[in-house]
Amino acid sequence: DYVIRNLLGQTLFDQGRRMRGEDAEAARHAKFREAIAEFNKTLELDSENVDAHYHLQQLYQALGDSEQADHHRQQHLTYKPNDNARGFAVAEARKKYPAANHAAEKVVVYDLHQAVMEVDDEGEVRDDARRRNTLAETPGVE
Repeated sequence: DYVIRNLLGQTLFDQGRRMRGEDAEAARHAKFREAIAEFNKTLELDSENVDAHYHLQQLYQALGDSEQADHHRQQHLTYKPNDNARGFAVAEARKKYPAANHAAEKVVVYDLHQAVMEVDDEGEVRDDARRRNTLAETPGVE
């Protein structure tokens, strides 16, 4: 599963970054190469995986391979979702569909006692008096 491979790659990358000093350089680079192997396995499963390309860019940059770092930076930018476009689309949809906007809120409170409206023969709107009387006679309902 690519999610686990990305987590393992990130963990190996973090372990490598914690190794400081020139005496730890070989061990640090070995951790970075292990992380690269995991992220490449992710790309075998999903060649457009944004997280893998992002981390590979960082890893190759840390190893001094600017050609590979540039390649993965470009791949990351290609596949990264446009957050501004998503936000704009969501805002427009919320304006267009008020009921869906209400339902999408974190906390949604629905009015369970909505008045039923009727239209008479002249086109005048009037509420349903029978429904109001029935609700008024129901214990616990105001």
